Amino acid sequence: NNLPVEKIEKEAFLDYKNLKEVELNKSMVRLKLNCFKNSGLEKIIINDNLKVIGSYAFNTCKNLKEVILPEEFLSIEKRAFYKCSSLKKIKIPNSVRIIDDEAFKGTNSLIIECKKNSYAENYAKTHNLEIKYY
Repeated sequence: NNLPVEKIEKEAFLDYKNLKEVELNKSMVRLKLNCFKNSGLEKIIINDNLKVIGSYAFNTCKNLKEVILPEEFLSIEKRAFYKCSSLKKIKIPNSVRIIDDEAFKGTNSLIIECKKNSYAENYAKTHNLEIKYY
């Protein structure tokens, strides 16, 4: 059975190597510090209400390949995707106004999918990341 989860506390899934996929509850608006750190997470389905990915939320999730952020998403905090070495693509909506300089530190060959003249486009150019427009 899938049970509704209202919030995920810091380090909730720390080192859960068997965790492969998560679908976030619609009431969740923020992922906290290190909540999925070093887990086996491959896929995350993010609800439309999520607004913030906290610092180090996906720290060393080496199997995570792609992330699509919902419309009206706001902020990606410090090293949120730190050392996510398999992360190849993240779709960032126009609503995003904060992406920490080190949000994607330690990722390889990351493509930022965004709209022209968006905050995400400017971030990608500033950090020499590949851009794909949608």
